[in-house]
Order: sequence, then C-alpha cells, then structure tokens
Amino acid sequence: MLPFDLFYPHQGEIEMIRKSYLALGLLALTAAFGAAAADIKEIAIIGNSIRYHGKAPNIGWNYSWGMAASSQDKDYVHVLYKKICDKLAKTQKAAPKLIMPSCVTEKDFSKWNAEPVKNADVIIIQLGDNYRGPQTPEKLQQPYEAIIKDFKGDRHPIVICVSNWGSGKMSDLIEAAARLFDLLHRAEESDKAAIAVAPLPE
Repeated sequence: MLPFDLFYPHQGEIEMIRKSYLALGLLALTAAFGAAAADIKEIAIIGNSIRYHGKAPNIGWNYSWGMAASSQDKDYVHVLYKKICDKLAKTQKAAPKLIMPSCVTEKDFSKWNAEPVKNADVIIIQLGDNYRGPQTPEKLQQPYEAIIKDFKGDRHPIVICVSNWGSGKMSDLIEAAARLFDLLHRAEESDKAAIAVAPLPE
C-alpha cells in the first residue's frame, strides 16, 4: 500500500485521484486564463502532500515530490505546470516561474502567510483533504474567505480554488467562500481576478 494523506489500497485509485485533481485544475484554468491582461510570470500552487512530501522512510515514502507519482515530472504540480506552460506558449514567449509555498495550516485553516504569493499572477489553492476542524461557515468558510482575500491583496491575480476529494459539505463551503467575492465564472472580465471552484467527483 502506497502511503498517502488518505490511505487508498491500490495504486490505480491513487492514480485516479492524481488525474482527477489535474483534470479539474485544468478545467478551471481554461476559463480563468481568459482573465489575464498581461503575461503570466509566476504561478503559485498551494496544496498538501499531492503537491510535495519530503522523504519519510518510516511510512515507506522515499521520494521528495508530490505523493501518488512515480517521479517528480509525473506528480500533480509538475504535470499541471507543464500543461499550463504549453497553453501559455501560444500567447507569451517566456514560461512562468513555478513556486510551491507551504503557507497555510491546512488542519484547521488557523494560520496562513500571504507573503510568498505576493507576486504570483496565478494562485491555485488545492486544500481541504487534511482539514480536521468543524465543517461550519465559522470554522471553515470564513477562514478560507480570509485566505483568498489576503492572497489577492490589492492586486488582481487569477485565483483558482480546487475543492476536497469527495465533494460534500466541505466543497460547498469552499465554493461559498469563492462566491463571496462575486468572481465565480467571471473569467471573461480582464480587470477581475477569476476564482473557480472545481468540485471533485464522489
């Protein structure tokens, strides 16, 4: 059994999870890139172990890249980043810089740091699976709203929120947080940031 934040018994299931996150991230990006008024120079992907996990021999993980992948170039972040670069190559000369900051305390959304993403033109937030707090507007939705607000700052980055595996109440609260900004499905307006929620299938 391959170690994972949520333990799944078969490699095939883990591969399905990785591809699901990738496909849904791309689905959101396809619409959101229409909001970019200039070249995209920096992309921040914020997530949990599907983004990056250091070596942990005690649980049988001996690599330093996103879990559920056999090599770094095949993990969620780097496959998604390559797809983004391929798309942007049609409209801009230079590929954007990729950053993968660990800047949110996912277990309860109690702490976050917007400094690492202050220059990012695209911010992809893929969090929720390791959240262990109450699934209520006060404890989940409102902190998530504050995270989005702080990450946006006074700029207009493209912000993409990918929900948890399994959808359900948590996904609904993440979507509600994004909708608060009245930016869902607003990618066609170049002067607006675009926030898209892509719920994962049950």
